Amino acid sequence: EKAKVASMNPSDKMNSCRDALLWMLNDAETMANTHQKLAEDVENSVNPPIEQFFIIGSDIAETVSAQYKTHSSAFETSMAALAKRKKDSQSLIDAYTAKATAKRTDGKLGEKVLARFEKEHNRVMESVLQYKSQLASTNMTRIRYMEQELPALLSQLQSVEEMRMNSLRQSFIMYATSLEDYSKSFLKIAADMRQVASAIDAKADMQNFVANTTSRASESEVPSVGWDLSQSLQQLRAEQRRLQAETKGGVFGGTLEDVMEIQKATKPHLVVPEILTALVHKVEELGGYQCEGIFRLSASQVDLKALRAKIEANDYSMSSISSPHVAAGMLKEWLRGLRQVIIPDLMYTECINLCKEVEREEEFSDERKQQLLAMLGRIPSVNLSVLKQLVRVVLLASHPLVVTKTKMTEKNMAIVFAPSILHNPSTDPTSMLHNAKYEIDFAVLCVLALAHDWEADVAATAMRITGGGTANTTSDVRGNAEATLIPGWEAHRDPESGHVYYYNKETKESQWEPPSMPVNT
Repeated sequence: EKAKVASMNPSDKMNSCRDALLWMLNDAETMANTHQKLAEDVENSVNPPIEQFFIIGSDIAETVSAQYKTHSSAFETSMAALAKRKKDSQSLIDAYTAKATAKRTDGKLGEKVLARFEKEHNRVMESVLQYKSQLASTNMTRIRYMEQELPALLSQLQSVEEMRMNSLRQSFIMYATSLEDYSKSFLKIAADMRQVASAIDAKADMQNFVANTTSRASESEVPSVGWDLSQSLQQLRAEQRRLQAETKGGVFGGTLEDVMEIQKATKPHLVVPEILTALVHKVEELGGYQCEGIFRLSASQVDLKALRAKIEANDYSMSSISSPHVAAGMLKEWLRGLRQVIIPDLMYTECINLCKEVEREEEFSDERKQQLLAMLGRIPSVNLSVLKQLVRVVLLASHPLVVTKTKMTEKNMAIVFAPSILHNPSTDPTSMLHNAKYEIDFAVLCVLALAHDWEADVAATAMRITGGGTANTTSDVRGNAEATLIPGWEAHRDPESGHVYYYNKETKESQWEPPSMPVNT
């Protein structure tokens, strides 16, 4: 046993355990020479646990070493695949750039040349998107290794060391008990052994062990990886949008950034796509917020096709539209046809987890609201601007003065726009079915978080639409209702349905019907 203590790695810094073990073994040797029976008892009660934890520690160390090799190999494979994808993508970019430069020096490009360049550019974009995917996968492998796998290995090492220290402490106590059973002459030694056990500072030894092990692991730091092509993805996408603008000139089927790039030449001052503002205005102009099922009911496919053709021809007058359902239907068609929804796919899991937390806490607290606003602050500015415009549409259609006509509550409107706000990148049917509810919940939370920005505007618009005069805020509308109520009753707005309900503070009663008819009626 002394030899084993001497063979321990001194760099692990677990000195109190090592010194205590050595002290115990020296006393055991002395007593064995004076009392054979005591030595036999020690052999039976103290040594086996010590032997056992050396065996267990060796087995676990071998397992951890094998896991480390497996994780390292997986990361090296991912890095190799990334390097190959980078080389292929860069080669395609260089070849495409050289051809484009040579052709453009000859003068204006013809339609056939543009078509050929667009085809070659699509090959470049496909390769670059594969490189982006590989880059994201490699970074995820690195993050998983640094944040999950390596900490797990260290946790296993910590567990076995804690077991070994606890086993050693218990052995000392058992040893002291054996001493007490033989004679009073051994009581002093027994007291010494208890002192040895109490001298083991497990917390300090473990802190030293973890710090030392972590420092060893950090010596082989995993290098970070980043974009390493001559052109950025944004530059390549901008080139793609320019090609699309030259050949098609449309606003359907791309991303919000594509639409903004196309309209930049003629309307650089707009912060949202012109198609959005034109359609939203047309819905309101044609009395859409006085129509039951606005944004839910379908429009004529013939009318939608004709309107789309005009918009693709850059005609936003919409003078031929007579039904607000056509404008509402075209807005839904344009949004759902976007290549990327408002919230980037990389943020999908984070958004779903937020909804689950709100569901678990049974309230949308200020803390969760600030968390959501911080998340929305990370999406592209045009995406956030479009989301805010949709929030205004939801609030207006579900306003207490309007919802009696539209029958569209905030939840109903959230169901309409949720597919355009948050999209499940997974193709697993179980995941898609399970998360559908949370995608709708997320749309509702966005409305609640951004509602304050539109409160005065929506209240005033709702009053104007319904012919109810003017109001600065929704609280003004509620105040008008309360002014004619029986004393003790208050008017409140139900966040789920959007309807006004009435509550009696004294009796704790609540009801949908007014306790008294308003005088204005």
